[in-house]
Amino acid sequence: MESIAPMDVLDMYILPILAGILLAAATGFRVFLPLAALSWAANLNYFELQPSLGWLGTKTAAGILTAAVVIEILADKFPAVDNFLDSINTFVKPIAGALVMAAPLISLDPAYAIVIGIAAGSTVAGGIHLLKAKARLAANLLTFGLAAPVLSVAEDAFTLLVIAAAIFVPLVGLVLVGVIFFFLIRKQAPELT
Repeated sequence: MESIAPMDVLDMYILPILAGILLAAATGFRVFLPLAALSWAANLNYFELQPSLGWLGTKTAAGILTAAVVIEILADKFPAVDNFLDSINTFVKPIAGALVMAAPLISLDPAYAIVIGIAAGSTVAGGIHLLKAKARLAANLLTFGLAAPVLSVAEDAFTLLVIAAAIFVPLVGLVLVGVIFFFLIRKQAPELT
C-alpha cells in the first residue's frame, strides 16, 4: 500500500477542506459573491474545481454570478430589503454553502465531495446566515434602518477578505472566521461570555 506524504495530505485534503469551510462562511454573508469569486478564479486558471462542479468555471456562470453579485450588494444596502433578502437566503445560502464547500475538494470522489458539501458547507453557511440576519434585524430596529448600509458595506468587505483568505491562505482565514464567529455569538448571547 502506497503511503501519502504529510505535505500531500495537507495539499490534497486539509487545505481544500479549510478553503471550503471559509467559502461556506463567506456565503453566510453574501450568497453570490463566493460563487462568483470561485467562478472567476477557475476561469483565470487560478483555482481548480471539483470536476462535478465544472459548470461553475464557465464564462457564462461567471457572467451570471457577477450580475447577481451586483444586484445583491446594491439591494442589501436598503433597510427592509435586506431583511427580505435574509428571509429568502435562509433557504438559498445553505445550498450555495454546499456548492462552495464541495468545489475545492478535487481529490475526492464527486459523491463524497457533495456529501461533505451538504453536511459541512450548508451547516456553516446557514448558521452564519442566521446569526447575521438576526443581528441585522436588531440593528435595523434599533437604528430605524440607518445602520443597514454601514453594516452591509462591512459585510461586503469581510466577505471579500474571507474569500481571498480561502483562495490564498486558508489557515489564516480560518482564524479570522473563528474570531468573527466568536463576536457574533457573543453579541447574540452576552450571558455566555
